[in-house]
Amino acid sequence: MNGIRELSLTTINAILSTFPDISAEWLLRGKGEMLIAEEQPSEAGNERLGKLIDTIALLQETVNNYKEKLGDLEARNKRLEAELAMFKNERLIG
Repeated sequence: MNGIRELSLTTINAILSTFPDISAEWLLRGKGEMLIAEEQPSEAGNERLGKLIDTIALLQETVNNYKEKLGDLEARNKRLEAELAMFKNERLIG
């Protein structure tokens, strides 16, 4: 470490195992950055992410449409129940 003797492979492996963010290239050869940079998403990864977002948006739109239809059907069901109650009352009275 002070330049008098070389590091052993065991010591280098121990350092890399203990500190996974340290670049082996930097530690062994002194080249590049000391810390490993986080990988940027690849173009294929970005495309896949875009497709997933589109799919989620489409599914959300579908869910919203079903909620709207369900609301309409619930309102219609209440009207029909009210009409049925009126018919039953008329039958009992008449």
